[in-house]
Amino acid sequence: MSETPIFSVSLLIHGNSLKPSEITKMLGTTPTKERVKGQVMTSPHHDTTWIAKGGLWALDTKSIFESDDPLEHLNFVLSQIEYDKGKISDIEGVDRALVYIGAFSGEENETALEFDIPFETLKRMCDLGLHFEFVFS
Repeated sequence: MSETPIFSVSLLIHGNSLKPSEITKMLGTTPTKERVKGQVMTSPHHDTTWIAKGGLWALDTKSIFESDDPLEHLNFVLSQIEYDKGKISDIEGVDRALVYIGAFSGEENETALEFDIPFETLKRMCDLGLHFEFVFS
């Protein structure tokens, strides 16, 4: 019997001139991760540092939301955003805005994943100018 996949959904906003504090104000929610271009970063898993090549504002469900349903993760992320001024991708300093959906089964090719994203959810993402990125492993 296959394990239940572990899901995470992230709203990722990237930009060379991104100001994460401004994105936080505009979206009305606190990110789970943020950085500015040129910031010295330290790996939480390794004793290494690097310089961030670009800015990042991220809201990731992995550490703040538990569910076996990827749509619940996606709806949770979208429910945290209080932005109604157009597309996030059009905000000054934003080079790319996307929703990343990851499913990790812990097994090789034994777990099938199927889910439906309702029109209303797709429309909300399109209205916000968000791209999709899916990773299943």
